[in-house]
Amino acid sequence: MDILNQKFSYVGITLVKDYCKIETKIEEFEPEITEIFDRIPSIDPIFNANTTFKYVNLRPKKEKGRKTKYYYGDEDCGINLELVLKNKSEFGRHDGRFDTTKDRHIKKHYGNPFAGVSTTVIERTIKIVGDKVYVKSYRHNKNRDVNCIYFRKSTHVDSITFDLVKGDITVGDITLSSKIKNRRYRKNTFSQIERILSVNNFTTFTNLINSNSPIYNEFKSNMNDDEFFKVMFEQIGEPLPDDYVFQTNPENKDMLLRKVLSFFVKRKKIKVPNDYFGLLTSYYPGEKFLKKNDRKLIQSILDSFGIKSKSTIKLMHENIDLDIESFKYFCKFFGDKQFKYISALTPKSMTFFNRNTAGFISTIPINMRLGGNVVNEVVDDETKENIIKIVNSIEIKIDNINGLFADHFNMIRTINEYDPNVKMRAKTHRDFVTEHSELSKLISVINKGWSIEYIFDNRMVRNVESVINTEFLGTNYQITPVILKREEEYSEEGSYMHHCVASYSNKVESIVISLRATGGFDRVTCEFNKKTGDCLQERYFCNKVPPDYFIDSLKILKDRVKKSANNRLLDHIDFKKVKVKINGIEVKTPQRLITQQEVFVDF
Repeated sequence: MDILNQKFSYVGITLVKDYCKIETKIEEFEPEITEIFDRIPSIDPIFNANTTFKYVNLRPKKEKGRKTKYYYGDEDCGINLELVLKNKSEFGRHDGRFDTTKDRHIKKHYGNPFAGVSTTVIERTIKIVGDKVYVKSYRHNKNRDVNCIYFRKSTHVDSITFDLVKGDITVGDITLSSKIKNRRYRKNTFSQIERILSVNNFTTFTNLINSNSPIYNEFKSNMNDDEFFKVMFEQIGEPLPDDYVFQTNPENKDMLLRKVLSFFVKRKKIKVPNDYFGLLTSYYPGEKFLKKNDRKLIQSILDSFGIKSKSTIKLMHENIDLDIESFKYFCKFFGDKQFKYISALTPKSMTFFNRNTAGFISTIPINMRLGGNVVNEVVDDETKENIIKIVNSIEIKIDNINGLFADHFNMIRTINEYDPNVKMRAKTHRDFVTEHSELSKLISVINKGWSIEYIFDNRMVRNVESVINTEFLGTNYQITPVILKREEEYSEEGSYMHHCVASYSNKVESIVISLRATGGFDRVTCEFNKKTGDCLQERYFCNKVPPDYFIDSLKILKDRVKKSANNRLLDHIDFKKVKVKINGIEVKTPQRLITQQEVFVDF
């Protein structure tokens, strides 16, 4: 049953002025045609600097095939003629075209070689067949250019079909022409529904008829948007307000999509939170997951991404703008125990994973949610706890928090090929920024492939680096002093200890010695003045005070360094360019490059 039919047809005509017979131009003036047209403005007072020309290409006629042009050019070569457009700038147009619905204009110019003719038919229909409401928008165009005999035809159809029983919404997109025949139908794809309700698909058609055109009022009278949408939404049980006006407010256009979503949710009996529009348009989970989760939208969406748990359901209810795709990536850092850790995230930290709420975004296909190219980072429990602490401590806006951590672990993974003891030790965002900087420096050294090694007196090295055996509270400790001699050793020490000793590699007046407990898992970094042998500073992890069991070994080291200074043995005696070594292992060449993300923070 037809409910509503709106139809409008018109013709656009482009005229050119025929000042002399086109055959004469071709046959008599062909050698000088460019010169003639260059002189036209000075010959004819009608022409001026603002005169607009239309290019008409006159090619030789093909030996076979029907005649498609009124006039043809020379047998050997084509000729380009510039014909003067009439109606210059009329009604705001600059292509010489005027639109009309009058038969006398159409009949006069329909077969005129010096007129381009474009006929357009626009039609919108609403009909009910059984339990379905069919809404369609047709646009049919026939176009014939100047000097052409035949028309080129094209048709485009946009459609929305509402199933009043099942609630399904099918969007159709059909394009037909001599060379293109496309037919696409998509069910419950809300990005397509939003597109079809937008300008120039179902509404307004500003790309077809200019508001300054003399036929614009006639067009708007026939194609009344407000009437069309009010009838459409009445048929699906979602009536628009009586004072609804489509054109006056951009928010009115958003109302159309929200009405469609309301129809969908009610018919599908989906249990939704208060502000569900962004969730539904971006992450519609499909019937499979809705059935599995008692038709609850949030649970179904999380299940479709493989991250459903009590904690994530709670987080989603607290933060309805959550970007689930980004959050899923973040969860991958925690492996199988992800829900144990992410439940500790604060409401503020969850905002780092928000969607762009400025508008609806494209639907993420279900078949891409459970897979994807996401690397499952293998990190220990301590590191997982540190990630949560870092995120909860962030006080500035971070646009790509996942990329930041992924880059961090990529650098650690590269360094671990040579030193497996390096890992993320930061527990606050401030410390994380420092650690990230130190890792970046070490990666830069690795990628460079070479560094400067300082050479010291062998007597001093043997004396200072001798193993120190101490005892504290009944426990024996074996401490090994290590003189930092190469740039990468400074970088490695800084990244491991989470302080800025890497920047000391070029500080020629100082010597840096790392006190390392058995296995190298615990360290104290010490800086000494080369001339005096005085200890300038001693730093534990994150610049903390060294533990008490290092007190005796520190005292012994200071005595050794002081004696070497008195004998003037602390200063380096030479340096050389060498291949980079990390933890005593020479780096591979050529080394793969790692993109390092810049981190900016104001302290």
